[in-house]
Amino acid sequence: MENKKVLYVTTKNIDYIRNVQIIKMLKNNYTDIKILYSKKKNYYLRIAEVNLKLLFERKSKYDIIFFGFLPQLIFSFFYKKKKENQLIIIDFIISLYNTLIFDRKRIKEKALLARLLKNIDTKISSKADIVYTDTKTQARYFEKEFNIDKSKFQTLYLEPNTDIYNKNTGYIKLKDSDDEFIVLWFGTILPLQGVDIILESAKLLNGNKKIKFYIIGNIKNLNVDEKEYMNVKFIPWMLDKELAKYINSADLCLAGHFSSKNERANREIPGKAFTYKAMGKKIILGKSEANQEKFIENNRDIFYVERGNPEKLAKKIEEVWVKSKEE
Repeated sequence: MENKKVLYVTTKNIDYIRNVQIIKMLKNNYTDIKILYSKKKNYYLRIAEVNLKLLFERKSKYDIIFFGFLPQLIFSFFYKKKKENQLIIIDFIISLYNTLIFDRKRIKEKALLARLLKNIDTKISSKADIVYTDTKTQARYFEKEFNIDKSKFQTLYLEPNTDIYNKNTGYIKLKDSDDEFIVLWFGTILPLQGVDIILESAKLLNGNKKIKFYIIGNIKNLNVDEKEYMNVKFIPWMLDKELAKYINSADLCLAGHFSSKNERANREIPGKAFTYKAMGKKIILGKSEANQEKFIENNRDIFYVERGNPEKLAKKIEEVWVKSKEE
C-alpha cells in the first residue's frame, strides 16, 4: 500500500453503497486516510456541515483529495490546489445539468439556471485530475457534453455490499403456495427506472394467478391506485438486511432501467443489477449500451428486453416463469 495522505470528502450518508465501495478501495491502496462527512440526517444540513469542516481542514497536507457523491455541492472544491503535486479526484456519476433539465425536467434547457448548472459541471471536471464515472457510456457522454479531456476518465463500476447482500442472508415467506412465481423490483422510483413499464407489464399478467410482483421503495412517489394492481404488493423502504431477505426469496428480479424516454437509462447500469448478480438471482435488464458493458445475455439467468415496452417485458417474465417450472 502507498504511504500517501488521502482525504475523502462526501455529503452523502456514510453507508451509501458508493461511499462504502470507494472507502474500501482507498483502504486497500493507502495507509493514511481521513474521511470527512456529516452524520446529520437532513441532507442540506449535511452539505453545510461538510463544507464548513472542509473550509477549516488543512488541505495542503494531503497528497490526494477525493470528492465523492455530487462533488458539485462541495464548494471548497473550487479552491485552487494547495500544492502542485496534489491529486484531485471526483466521483462524477451524476450531472446536475442533465439530471435537473433532461431527467427530472425541473428547469428549462434555455433557462439561465440551466447554463449555470452546466458551467458548474464543466468547472469541477476541468479542475479534477481524475474523473471517475460508473460506466464507459457515461464517460463518453460527459466527454462530449462538458468538453472533458478523455484521458482523465476512469471507470469504476458499482459494487454491491456483499456483507449484507449475499445468498446466506436468510429468507422471508412471500408465497401463498409453492407454485407461485415471485417477481421483485426495488428502488427510489425515479423516471429513468421505468417503474411505469413494470406496472403496465404487471397489468398484462394479471390473468396469470401464479405470477406475483413485489415493488419495494419510495412507494409514495408512484402516485398510483394500488387497488388497480391485484397481483402487485407495494412495500415501503426497509432496512438493507430485510431487503436482502426479500431478494433472496424472489424467483426473478427486475433490474432495468426500463425507460425509453430518459436518455440516462441508456448510460447507467442500475446498482441493483450488481446486487442481484451477487445473490445469484435471475435478472431482466433493459437493453442499453451501459448494461451491455458488464452483463451478457445467456437466457439462463441474464435476460434483456427492449426498454419502454411493457408487452415485451410481460412476455419475457412469462418465458422465465415457464423455464423455471422445467428446471
